[in-house]
Amino acid sequence: MHNKFFETKEEALLENQRYRQYREMGGIINEKDFTRVLNEAADINSARPNTLLRHYAQKAGIEVTVEAEKIYTLLRDEVKPKDVDHHHAQMSDQQLLAEVLRMLGDSGSLARLKQQYPMIN
Repeated sequence: MHNKFFETKEEALLENQRYRQYREMGGIINEKDFTRVLNEAADINSARPNTLLRHYAQKAGIEVTVEAEKIYTLLRDEVKPKDVDHHHAQMSDQQLLAEVLRMLGDSGSLARLKQQYPMIN
């Protein structure tokens, strides 16, 4: 696993702001997992295409970026730890896509996704 060490105080503050924005958008993944998944996604050279993800995005009229596919795949492939009550592995595909859009700070696509799938909170 790649650990990101901040070279400057400004980089650390920027990462903190990104997580704060994610939470303000309704994100529920904890900061440790949020940072870890974004760092791991940055280390992946290419995304594994996901037909289901693309279907839900297309239905909502949003574009799926390579970065979104990498994050979605990392989150979807994780297994819920036994000592955790609530985990993103338990989310529906639409809800997980919403988390990915929040992680990317894409409020416009998130709004369109929520309009198409009103059960997403």
